[in-house]
Amino acid sequence: MKELSLKYLAIAAINMVILTLLQALWTDKLELILNNWFRPIEFLKIWGATVISVSGIWLFLLYTKRRSINSVKFKLTGAIMVTLIASSYLYTTYIQKAVRNILVNETHPKSTISKIRSGNLLANGTMADGLSLYEYRELAEMNRFPPVPDQAQNIEYSYQYDGFLPDYSFTLLYELPKGVKVDSFNYTEKGISRNQSVDTLENTIRVIYTEVVY
Repeated sequence: MKELSLKYLAIAAINMVILTLLQALWTDKLELILNNWFRPIEFLKIWGATVISVSGIWLFLLYTKRRSINSVKFKLTGAIMVTLIASSYLYTTYIQKAVRNILVNETHPKSTISKIRSGNLLANGTMADGLSLYEYRELAEMNRFPPVPDQAQNIEYSYQYDGFLPDYSFTLLYELPKGVKVDSFNYTEKGISRNQSVDTLENTIRVIYTEVVY
């Protein structure tokens, strides 16, 4: 029984290695620049899936013991199925992103990466300027930044966050052609402040949006 137990643990261990390799395949440099906690968080997901799979295998073996099922092939097949089911979400996510980055070669352009630099107001953060609409929307999708109009140009942002506490500050500046209607507002409630102002320049209007959680 001890030898068989090692086989079942080996299934979970091999699954953990495969998930780690898939995660490494789809991760690009931009992911690591934008989020210092990216790799630890993803590893915790993999570790959690491994713990769930080991627990599931234990319950499955307990079931086979109570039903007096002694077939090693049946037990190993069941253990593999339990492991795949426990890790199905991660496999689906990682394979899709690996295909996008490796086969489709849909990686983030080097121009975007070169414009990003570290922030210095809080423990973590990034900032960038001179972003195109496409570049900003790529970053916004990854960080859940607020959207900008289709006509936005010369975009810059600063995103600073604590890491342990929920505190963060976000500033967004961009220009729009004259004639585009944009509203100003000032909103503060329960530890969050949102403010947007509009300045008229010679040929464009500049929108300044700030969001602070404290």
